[in-house]
Amino acid sequence: YEGATIRHIYITVLSPMGTDINDTTVKATGFIRDVVNNTHPNSNRHIVRNYLLYKEGKSLKKTEIEESERLLRQNMRVRDARTVIKPAGDGFVDVYVIVQDLISITVNTSAFDTVKSYGITFNNIAGYNQAFANEVNYSPKDKQHYSYNGIYTWPNMFGSFFTGSAYFSTPSGVSQNGVSISKSFYSPLTKWNAGAEYFDYTKDVI
Repeated sequence: YEGATIRHIYITVLSPMGTDINDTTVKATGFIRDVVNNTHPNSNRHIVRNYLLYKEGKSLKKTEIEESERLLRQNMRVRDARTVIKPAGDGFVDVYVIVQDLISITVNTSAFDTVKSYGITFNNIAGYNQAFANEVNYSPKDKQHYSYNGIYTWPNMFGSFFTGSAYFSTPSGVSQNGVSISKSFYSPLTKWNAGAEYFDYTKDVI
């Protein structure tokens, strides 16, 4: 179908549990699956569309289809992504994009020597692929036993492929915070990149 005109793009978002990206009619049930799926905010179809390098009314290119799938897998909180192309007659095709979400909340703990860390990350907030990572550290050897690290990330802002971040950290006797915005070479088809950052560092004076 290389060179055919894309008539419509249809996007399907599957819940994280009990679904099959190769068969969208499959929907397993069960108490845990139902609780997870009913409390999980499915990815917004508009956000999925923002990662597609092809548009309706444009010619279909295999490289753009493949790169779009890779971008979805790499940048969105999804388990997998799949594209199906179907002929629509008179040189047109319809493109069906299917993504299967991942569970959006992750919890982690770690320990090194006497330092213990506890973290929780909210991924794909409200289905908009934004993330808020939080970490609390406990170190009995430091004067300030507890410290906090937090970072809010907004990938692909408004479909621009710019990523914005805001972060805040309070290690012992120090306050660090800042914001950044950047666009990387996210694809071999990318022609330019850019970035900027503001950082503030404050140390307690005793």
